[in-house]
Amino acid sequence: CTPHIRKKYLAKLSGPILDRIDILSFVATRPDELPKLTRSLQELQTRACNIKESSVKAWGKEPGRLTSAELGHILREHPKLQEFSMLFHTGNLRSRHKVLRIALTLAQLDQMTLAHRGHFAEAQRLRPDRLIMPND
Repeated sequence: CTPHIRKKYLAKLSGPILDRIDILSFVATRPDELPKLTRSLQELQTRACNIKESSVKAWGKEPGRLTSAELGHILREHPKLQEFSMLFHTGNLRSRHKVLRIALTLAQLDQMTLAHRGHFAEAQRLRPDRLIMPND
């Protein structure tokens, strides 16, 4: 869709509805043109389980299940995360927490406990406000 059509459609959605969308992903290639998976389903399931276990070990639960209070505690305990969170904070507190949850998840995917600046940048890029301008 063109940016104009996306903007027109988004104008029909309320802020609270958009606020509940966690992640967006844009695919520039048709599914039949995507490369074949090099990992088996079993390998992907094992990796997902390992990531879940490491998240639970690091934070007590998966980042997507962390409460606002738990996220606040994490930010207080890790000032660098607080700094990155403020750099990429463009919306309300709920949006800031979603970016933090996504950044922590991305860090776990990279086998890291703490997210770094790049994780926050990617997390912000995946937020729904990018619906209007996905190529920025």
